Amino acid sequence: MVKLQIKDDAGRTTTVPLSRDEYTVGRKEGNSIRLTEQNVSRTHARFVKRGDEVHVEDLSRYGTRVNGERITAPRRVGDGDVVQIGDYQIQVEGAAKALDAAPPAGAEAGEAKAAEPMTPERAEKKEALDKAAKARIAAAKAEAATETAPAAPAEAPKAEDDQRKSLGKGKKRLEAVHPMLVAVTSNLAGTSYPITTETMIIGRTGENDIQIEHHSISRNHAKIVVADGRVKMVDLQSKNGIRVNGEFWEESVLKSGDVIELGKVQFRYVEKGEDFIYRPEDWTSAAAAADKDEPGKKKGGKGWIFLVLLLLAGGAVAVYVLTQKPPVVSNVTTGGAAVEPTKPGPETVAPAETTPPPETAPQVTKQDNSQAIAEALEKAKAAMSAEKWDDADSQLQVVLTLDKENPQGLRLKEKVATERNASAALKAAQDAQGRGDLEAAWTELLKVKDLPQDSMYYARIQEIWKAVGETLSNKRLDAGKDALKDKDYDKALALGNEAKVMYAANPEVDPFLDDVKRSKAAAEKAAADKAAHDKAIADKTPDKTPDKTPTKPDKTPDKTPTTTPDTSAKSAKDLYQEARELHTARDLAGALKLYRQAAGKGYSKAWRQIGTIELGNGNTTEAINAWKKYISLNPSAPDVEAIKEAIIRSGGSIN
Repeated sequence: MVKLQIKDDAGRTTTVPLSRDEYTVGRKEGNSIRLTEQNVSRTHARFVKRGDEVHVEDLSRYGTRVNGERITAPRRVGDGDVVQIGDYQIQVEGAAKALDAAPPAGAEAGEAKAAEPMTPERAEKKEALDKAAKARIAAAKAEAATETAPAAPAEAPKAEDDQRKSLGKGKKRLEAVHPMLVAVTSNLAGTSYPITTETMIIGRTGENDIQIEHHSISRNHAKIVVADGRVKMVDLQSKNGIRVNGEFWEESVLKSGDVIELGKVQFRYVEKGEDFIYRPEDWTSAAAAADKDEPGKKKGGKGWIFLVLLLLAGGAVAVYVLTQKPPVVSNVTTGGAAVEPTKPGPETVAPAETTPPPETAPQVTKQDNSQAIAEALEKAKAAMSAEKWDDADSQLQVVLTLDKENPQGLRLKEKVATERNASAALKAAQDAQGRGDLEAAWTELLKVKDLPQDSMYYARIQEIWKAVGETLSNKRLDAGKDALKDKDYDKALALGNEAKVMYAANPEVDPFLDDVKRSKAAAEKAAADKAAHDKAIADKTPDKTPDKTPTKPDKTPDKTPTTTPDTSAKSAKDLYQEARELHTARDLAGALKLYRQAAGKGYSKAWRQIGTIELGNGNTTEAINAWKKYISLNPSAPDVEAIKEAIIRSGGSIN
């Protein structure tokens, strides 16, 4: 019978027989199999049983793995395959293996034989063959168990038999076709990660070449480089670093048998061609050591809180009581000097006035404080590395209670506050971005716009800043162009400046701002000229005295012919200057005509302005062609790169 053996991260195992054809697995109620950990999606995966075949399909946001490999399509699984869902490992038992089927008799390797219609005779024959195959598989498994199982004394208790039987669980023989990393601790234990290309990035998220979903792994943790037959691992400034055989390294060449620690996950490096057998019991102590710090941290945190309370209530003496083992002391005077034991008598009683000065006690307390401060600082740094800001703040509170002027404590206290704010802003921005509210995401990012570069969140915030800022910059620019068309120059300038703050590399922002400034200046000049003209007319006093002198009509014909301005005789530069004046006055049609005449006479700068006007008119193809003409005539111009970016943003390509 087909079964699923479900093992959680605490080692507890539950067996689920597959008696139906379909089972859903997820966190919410209503699933056939409910797994309650937070890294399990509400509806995470689906198992489909077709006879002895079992198929698994991923339905989650977190991913589903089969034998360590993340699946992207329904995958057939067989006996012994392990499906990983969150922190759970689900081992398939009793299902036919995906590679068990042999090619038809007489068929050559690689050939496909056309399916024959199923007749009652063929169906009966197939059923008999299936039963025979199952019997052979069962016999082979029994024989293998007989050969490999150690002989046990007849009187061995059942509990001991069960314990020996459990030793084989999780045991894997791995033959390395490629170099590989094999996880040996955490819920990933037994998962293999082949190294198949020259450069591979290891990290927590899905964009990495090797994804290791564990909270102690950084987003982009390390890089593997294969060159000259050697495999090298390089730290990518991860928060927990990399250790090889217990020692921290920025980069290290890996050798067979090396144990690599990334965060709290340990891996065994297996060279190409090596036959490695993974046995869970071999790594039990390593797994325990990796998890040992968690309960210790909790105990330590409560102890330090208790220490602070005692200090506040009872003074500095409590520091010595809680941070030091009780010393074994005999024959000690109140001054602290050892004396020989004497018989009791009046002459041996120390008078009250011989008690040493009280300043000796603060000296002992100060020495003890130094040790307590050092320990609290180390715990604070460890909590900061793990991004546990509340724990770090508690430890620093201890430091500053013992020594309120401690420079390192004050500096770390300020850094914790900065990092806590950055963490909150980053999470809020990511949540807003995820739901499509980019304005809210930008508001959160502005809270940390002055974040120092040494912050552990700096790179992540810069990444989302670029993604959100570029999109909003284009939106601001579009709104600014609409304001410019409406001749609302102040609004257009404000929107253009916002677009530049959001994404300074936007190639359209600076030309737009220049255009707005020229248009505003031209409009202000035109308004001033009109005001002066109107004032001159208003100030002019008309002559109301009639002129009685008769005038004779001038019969001399006007021989000056009426002509239109002839631009054909003007130079290319003059045409370009006139076009700029019309462009500034927003006479785009007239400006475009003169730009084209100037370009026709060889003034290459005109092509850039032609592209700008055509883009504003909605003629994208004409704009791209004009910009390409400008680049071909001015390949070394300082604005070539900006023009190329504008072409690409408009849908064109650079040949």
